[in-house]
Amino acid sequence: MFKMADDLVFPGDKITIEEESAPGKLTYAEEGNVYSLVVGKAKVQQGTAEVEYMKDVERFRRGMTVVGEITDDLHAVMFVKINPLTKGDVTYVALKSGKILVSERRSSDRHDFHRREERPAGKPFRLGDIVIGRIAGEDNDVYNLSVHDPESGVVYAECERCSTALTLEDDKGTLKCGACEHEEYRKISPYYGDFKKIEMKLG
Repeated sequence: MFKMADDLVFPGDKITIEEESAPGKLTYAEEGNVYSLVVGKAKVQQGTAEVEYMKDVERFRRGMTVVGEITDDLHAVMFVKINPLTKGDVTYVALKSGKILVSERRSSDRHDFHRREERPAGKPFRLGDIVIGRIAGEDNDVYNLSVHDPESGVVYAECERCSTALTLEDDKGTLKCGACEHEEYRKISPYYGDFKKIEMKLG
């Protein structure tokens, strides 16, 4: 099993402001803000901010499968905020962003990410998409993510017009909005919309 550790903090991470919560266990205050002293899980309750220390924290490694959100689109490069992942007693964290090298589909290109269907032009991912991929390598600044294997791709996406969650219409990557009926296309993972299967894959 895995869970996204949204409350995971590192030394120096801002947790809250002093006007809302006083610094408690393993935190400190500076210039009106409350920060974490350690790696752990932040808790803000009853007017106090605290951090529960986590000993078993490791960095993601090459070859591991990760899930994250597309946060930046620089034409041929997209950046991904990789979610922390808890497996058993160990929490894996990404101390840097992921990077995906992409190329726009041409309407005449019949080899869209190694698939032979005729597809509309456009990019295989968009800002805000949740994607699953594999860490192919890393440098000082980023993890290099591979999304070319059959299991990689988008697992959740929202309509660019009205932000409604999109439903998968077929095995060619067609996504449809149930609210405004707008259609979009992505490089889809077979795990699209099935987070239990994603848990099994990552666990």
